[in-house]
Amino acid sequence: IFWRIHQGVVVPANALVEGIAAMSRKDFNHQIPLLTGDEWDDLAETFNQTLAGMEELEVARTVQTRLLPNKPVQTREWCFTGENIMTSGVGGDYYDAFLFDDGSCVFAVGDVSGHGVSAALLVGMVKAAMQILTARGMRSPSDFLKRLNGLVLRHLGKKLAMTMLVGYATPDGKLSLANAGHPYPYLCRKTGHVQQLQAPGYPVGIIERAKYKDFQAELNAGDFIVFYSDGLVEQTGPGKESFGYSRLGESLKPLIGYSAKDLIRSLQEGLVTYSQTTQWNDDVTVVVFQRLSSLNAS
Repeated sequence: IFWRIHQGVVVPANALVEGIAAMSRKDFNHQIPLLTGDEWDDLAETFNQTLAGMEELEVARTVQTRLLPNKPVQTREWCFTGENIMTSGVGGDYYDAFLFDDGSCVFAVGDVSGHGVSAALLVGMVKAAMQILTARGMRSPSDFLKRLNGLVLRHLGKKLAMTMLVGYATPDGKLSLANAGHPYPYLCRKTGHVQQLQAPGYPVGIIERAKYKDFQAELNAGDFIVFYSDGLVEQTGPGKESFGYSRLGESLKPLIGYSAKDLIRSLQEGLVTYSQTTQWNDDVTVVVFQRLSSLNAS
């Protein structure tokens, strides 16, 4: 009886404990042996399949992380800095910037509806398209969105949608923005003034003949724009109230003068404090696009 209990309960239970430990240390080569021919083996097989799935997600997460800039993208006049916190293995937030020889740059911030591998694949497709279009010399934000909208609908139908903001900035401080349903960014002036740039538009992948419009702004040295994904403003606290746009706008005012990294970190810490023990439901991306200097600066 003791031997049967040991072989039929203790041994497989210990094997499952070792499997759980392998999960925690991401030892994806670990396999739980099938020993009993009963429900214990069914459970062991489920663990083995889960470990294999975790390995695929880890690879996907690594690939996606490398799709996003891991350091600021910078010219003499501009600096583009972003950071993403994913709440699952792979996410659908996107940001990137591309430089031209004349000191101008194109940048984009986006958020795919949904999560998982399919959202990450769309991010990869959009990044590749942005690289190709910028290499061909495209600079109009509305033209980027029009081409991306056609690309997504042609290859994916209406299965996935993506909100996006695309910008084009020149060394003289002029900025063009076009929006495809993304949350409105905040323009923060060095003087302390904070305003939301309201630029409406349809998300990419929804309407075949969606029209996009370029909106103009001008930044002086020390001014910056904060872009973000909806995971930031929609995150709730213990009282089930969202963090919200007004709270975000107020949070930015005391951060004027901060470095981009410190500003992003402060917003993340503020969201952690606000949400307390409430689990984050969506990825959170924050991007700071800052005017460093003017052309006539010494």
